[in-house]
Amino acid sequence: MIWLYRTVALASVLCVYGCGNWFSPRFETASTLPEEPRKPDGVAIDRDSYVSDARQIGRASEGLLALVPPIDHTEALRPVRVFFRAVVAEDIRLLSTVLASGAEYVATGNNSRLPMTQVWAKRFDKFDYALYAKDPPYRENTIETYRFEDLTSILPGRPVPPLDMDHNDTLVRVPIARTGYGYDRLFGDEMLFVIRWVGRQPRIQTVYEDYSVQ
Repeated sequence: MIWLYRTVALASVLCVYGCGNWFSPRFETASTLPEEPRKPDGVAIDRDSYVSDARQIGRASEGLLALVPPIDHTEALRPVRVFFRAVVAEDIRLLSTVLASGAEYVATGNNSRLPMTQVWAKRFDKFDYALYAKDPPYRENTIETYRFEDLTSILPGRPVPPLDMDHNDTLVRVPIARTGYGYDRLFGDEMLFVIRWVGRQPRIQTVYEDYSVQ
């Protein structure tokens, strides 16, 4: 009986010792740290990869591409609202803040093109646009906004894209609710705004209107 207890005890000791050595994790250790500054592990760099300049569209077959976030075309209304605010205030300086470089006004009746500020300075001298201060000339819920691709097919009720409208431009159509006061006609029936994006900022490039100042 004593012999049996000794055998079991010896087996238990061997198991504990062996199992402890078998499952215990082993780590490399150092008695001192190196004196030079430690550096992170190296990262492999693919020097052959090339990323093109950011653009609006691309194809999967072209590989690694950088794409510009899509434009929110509803933001094209911002310069249009400022435009009408400037007209009612007869403020050329405020009007200029929402114009693109070389902005033009086109009278569709005779297709004449003139610098935007020149046309509105003349209209401010001749008419009183402050009459619209309490009743704006347009209604917000009648404004229409179009991307270039929206106008590639001719559909009833949609405007024809102007010749100077680029693929990234936005066209805003504004029906005029009240074209004049008394005997004075101050606006045409509608105005078309070609909105050009300067970076991420919308600017008025061209205004089309069936109207002319005599």
